[in-house]
Amino acid sequence: MTPLGRTQLVRCRGRTIAISRAAIIRYRALSLIRLFITDDHAVVREGLSRIIDTCEDIELVGMAEDTAGLFSKPRDWDVLVLDLSLPGGGGVEAVRRLLATDEGARIVIYSMYPEEQYGPRLLRAGVKAYLSKRRSTDELLTAIRRAHKGLRTVTDTISDQLLMSSGSKAAAQLSDRELQIVQLLGEGQPPSGIAATLSISKSTVSTHIRNIKTKLAVTSVPDLVAYAVRSGLTQ
Repeated sequence: MTPLGRTQLVRCRGRTIAISRAAIIRYRALSLIRLFITDDHAVVREGLSRIIDTCEDIELVGMAEDTAGLFSKPRDWDVLVLDLSLPGGGGVEAVRRLLATDEGARIVIYSMYPEEQYGPRLLRAGVKAYLSKRRSTDELLTAIRRAHKGLRTVTDTISDQLLMSSGSKAAAQLSDRELQIVQLLGEGQPPSGIAATLSISKSTVSTHIRNIKTKLAVTSVPDLVAYAVRSGLTQ
């Protein structure tokens, strides 16, 4: 490509044509992947921001540390990288809200929680990828690019989980909300704190805990906390 005044010479289908620099700039802007990152850890946001700065095909259009920040910003992104453990309702609730209004939303989950715990159910719900933060940044960038094309990324861990029969697994019996409550119990939140975090009543939390105990065949909240720790649901 050779400069020529305010135009540039471009080879296209065997021919050399002159294209204005303004048109090239507009084309490049349109072809960029507009990325938004939501993560409550500043070190993660800043680290990913530096990595994105090195990518010619991805533009970081915004960041937030919680769900309130995410939903207060303009919806001008193509792909959202989302953590699950967030103040103000958590990533699972954010996924539910986003997909309820736009079932084609391109969401890549990037979380400390094990892929086998949340990955299969969130992929079924409609996210494009679920990656543990133990994965490399190259894998994350690949997932972002695939999500932009409307493609899913299924890791080997999640693929194995999907192939296995989950009927006998206790966690498979739990709804997304119930699994979220077990996670919060495992992180040390009392029922009243969980109610505030999820913006639901204390009686609703108590009902969920009662149903969870029945499904997991346990008799107490400490049993649920122990289950959460054993299952890797706590960070």
